[in-house]
Amino acid sequence: MATLNLFCLFEGQSIWKTFSVDIDADEYVGCLKDAIKAKMTPEFDNIDANKLILWKVSIPFTVEEKSITMKDIEDKDKTMLLSRARLKTLFKNDPEKGNAYVVH
Repeated sequence: MATLNLFCLFEGQSIWKTFSVDIDADEYVGCLKDAIKAKMTPEFDNIDANKLILWKVSIPFTVEEKSITMKDIEDKDKTMLLSRARLKTLFKNDPEKGNAYVVH
């Protein structure tokens, strides 16, 4: 089974606070939400994984220190990720190196 390494970023945070999550490509977005919650313990202890809203969007890393907002991704090709979607159908090709792919 293939493993995806997805770079995640919270809305309102600097691109430099990006973190990665490894997850099996056969899993569902709901499992990715669980993995993000687990990775962000204890900060996310009081947040239910099913409350996370995830987007697939390619944001290139730059040297510019900038906080990412939803306005920044409005003009980008983005997809809201539904919990029942299988990751291997969303990320058919290997995620491009050097980009953040999931913003929530």
